Amino acid sequence: MSQTLTTLGDRMLGVVSSSRRFIRIGLGALWVIDGALQLQPAMFTPSFPVNVVGPALQSLPNPIYEYSLSILQTYIIPHISIWNTLFAFLQLLIGVLILSNRHTLRTLGLTLSLVWSGFLWVFAEGLGGIYASTMSGGVFPGTPSLLNGFPGAALLYAWLSILLLIPEHKWRLEGVFSPIRDGAAALFAVSTLVQLSPLMWTAYGQASIFTANLD
Repeated sequence: MSQTLTTLGDRMLGVVSSSRRFIRIGLGALWVIDGALQLQPAMFTPSFPVNVVGPALQSLPNPIYEYSLSILQTYIIPHISIWNTLFAFLQLLIGVLILSNRHTLRTLGLTLSLVWSGFLWVFAEGLGGIYASTMSGGVFPGTPSLLNGFPGAALLYAWLSILLLIPEHKWRLEGVFSPIRDGAAALFAVSTLVQLSPLMWTAYGQASIFTANLD
């Protein structure tokens, strides 16, 4: 019996180790791809902050929106080439650090990934549009929906970073609910509940979402 339990324990450790490695390589590769895409010529023009960042800021609460818009117009747009170079370099650096074989560098990369993902989720993805859903009382372009990317890729990046920052020996896959195993499912369950909002079943609600995507 003890030998069987030991074998099962070893197998579980192997599953955890391989799963963590798979997630880490995937996350690191995504950051490298993001950094490479950030180097596209269009990203060095004002169209990037105006057409991508600006609309996302509209989903933020008004005080944060006004402050962020002021920063964008005053500091980012006039010097977009410099800022975009920094953004691309940071994302490439995060990816390379996460893919490193050295534990210290991986930890640094995952920490940067968590912080930068949180920043992007707020200012580049407008909190995934949550504010538009809970505070405005209506459906308009930017309303949370699985069809327009809710809850936001950056939030998933942050979640994966947190998972990988948790020490391997603290991963718990057993039990009725495991944050490690079921966290992503819970996140998408919440997203599904948002999608089932009564306004989402109206022609106006659906038209608003698709109009936002077309814009």
